[in-house]
Amino acid sequence: MSEIKKIIGDSYCDSNGNIREDLLLDGAKRIAKLLERESSSQIRQFFNEVKSLKFRIEDNKENFEKIYPNILILKSKAAYKYRNGNGKIIKKEFNEFINVNVDIIKNNKNYETFEQFVTFFEVVAGYYYGLGNKNNQ
Repeated sequence: MSEIKKIIGDSYCDSNGNIREDLLLDGAKRIAKLLERESSSQIRQFFNEVKSLKFRIEDNKENFEKIYPNILILKSKAAYKYRNGNGKIIKKEFNEFINVNVDIIKNNKNYETFEQFVTFFEVVAGYYYGLGNKNNQ
């Protein structure tokens, strides 16, 4: 099991259905550190695509079913940029991050889970940029 999967687990939610506090604070920070070798342009590109999908759904929650295939396609886009382990464009950790999160959305297949992923990704990106290493300035 990857370190990212260990941090996130199988769900973003606590027993009350709310996004987990430990995930937003400690988990997001730990993942940002794992992504510190990733280029900021790749983080930004994927995050912008995820936000774009959210905006397309927000006006009408019924659009989730129509947009859902585009969420799944994020995995193939990450695989293409990862290039079968060569890490040419994105690194292994970011490929895993996308895959683990898309799997969580796939297992729940609802807008609320996708919305929690968007929030989580935003927090991870914030911590990532907060690290200020040479790849994300």
